[in-house]
Amino acid sequence: MNGNRLTEKESTRFLEELFPSGLAGSDIKKELVPEGWENSPLKAAFHPSPEQQFEEYIRMSRNLKNLTGKQKSGSKDEEEPDFEEFCKNLKDHPIQPEQELRELMGLCLWDVFSDHEILAPDGRVVDLGSQRGTAGFIADWLNRKQDMNRYSYLDFYLGTVWISNRTDLSPVYRLIFQRIHKAGGDWIYHFPQLYLVRPQNIDIQNDDMESYDPAKTIAEEIEKKEKEKSSQELQEKIHQLNRKAADEAAQSEPPQIVAAFRDVYGHFPDGWPPV
Repeated sequence: MNGNRLTEKESTRFLEELFPSGLAGSDIKKELVPEGWENSPLKAAFHPSPEQQFEEYIRMSRNLKNLTGKQKSGSKDEEEPDFEEFCKNLKDHPIQPEQELRELMGLCLWDVFSDHEILAPDGRVVDLGSQRGTAGFIADWLNRKQDMNRYSYLDFYLGTVWISNRTDLSPVYRLIFQRIHKAGGDWIYHFPQLYLVRPQNIDIQNDDMESYDPAKTIAEEIEKKEKEKSSQELQEKIHQLNRKAADEAAQSEPPQIVAAFRDVYGHFPDGWPPV
């Protein structure tokens, strides 16, 4: 238990107070898509244009080949289809207005809550868990809200990472922050960081002195020191990458989510610009 954080029950109640009609109720529709989902630019999040789909396919294909070393970074693959050929295999998917609106709201909620801190009116953190935990929290809440068993954490894990380039999501973020602001809450931004994860060393004691090999022990100790040195060097490189990314971000336009907070609160959130 942490006195600086809301309990799971309190966090659920906070979410309920923000969205009493769920994430696709009439109030959300009126605020976000007054002309209807079918006529909203947000629809592109789930129904990208052929040009957008082609661009995504080419980018993903090249990235995969770069990772496997089958293609030099930025070069064109002769096996890549042209746009006309690509379009021949495209299929239309039926528009599901209420479901798509609900899921877009859930994905943007993950962006707002995961890795950042929502502060309740009393200053405590609204804790939905880890990245996976936040996704599961949203999924479970929606399942209870809709009296169904449709969603799992996989439906909201990583938020809008796959769709953020398809359309401007600022209106969704603004709606979320407007409700947090009205409830007396606040938001602390955390710039994304790379981390080095190292397995813990396991020290196995062996009482059989006959198996003791001094040469092997010395070799293992040398190997351990070399690994520690490599780990420290890698950690320093990661630190430099994080520092460079933060410096570049501070000199650029703020991301949509940060700009949306500024539009609602009239100032940037704590944590921006990254330092």
